[in-house]
Amino acid sequence: MGTKLYIKTYGCQMNEYDSEKTVDILKEKRGVEVTSNIEEADIILLNTCSIRAVSYTHLTLPTTPYV
Repeated sequence: MGTKLYIKTYGCQMNEYDSEKTVDILKEKRGVEVTSNIEEADIILLNTCSIRAVSYTHLTLPTTPYV
């Protein structure tokens, strides 16, 4: 019985791609098996994103109304 991975992805399409790539690598290099049951998982991986500094700055800049 191999190591079982439960992976949950939150966020954008890039996160979905990153999760798929991570699973592919873990399967190939470590023989990890993906499970949809968190209770039987040996590894639990949560893939999320955060706001980058540049994006945050753009969100918090003062705005000038268009008149």
